[in-house]
Amino acid sequence: MTGIVATGETSAIENPWRIPAEHPYLAALGSAAYIFTYLEWQIISLGELLEPGFVYTSAKKTAGDIGKAFLRIVQKNPSLTTSARQQLEFVANVFRDLVILRNRLLHAKPATIEGQQRLHYWSRTGSYTWSEKNILDLAARFEAAAIDGNRVYYALAHRNTLAGHE
Repeated sequence: MTGIVATGETSAIENPWRIPAEHPYLAALGSAAYIFTYLEWQIISLGELLEPGFVYTSAKKTAGDIGKAFLRIVQKNPSLTTSARQQLEFVANVFRDLVILRNRLLHAKPATIEGQQRLHYWSRTGSYTWSEKNILDLAARFEAAAIDGNRVYYALAHRNTLAGHE
């Protein structure tokens, strides 16, 4: 293992693993995975506000199933204002779309593409290579959705402006 290597006044981290890949690429993957779990927890927390116990019923569900269950809770909750329902449905639909992209990232296979180790996703309709930039862009989308979900969560939990008390 090589670990940290001094390069003048700063230090750069090399890939400490024997599996070949560039450390920044692995860091991008780790960031995307972590930020997605943060987003997923935001959805679970919103579900818990609307239906106590959701945190437990979602424990063994896939992200896709959590998203479907959350949308059902939103749609069946009679105490939500139209505005609150629309905002929560928007959050649920964005999450659904991001689950698909997260799955394409995490179910991709390692490949050597133009001399670099990258994840490559194959499907019946085509294939896609995940560059570091693509992964970081996706992580930014996860983050934006988590921040939006957090805004809705606090509006619902603390100000009650989304739950019929406008």
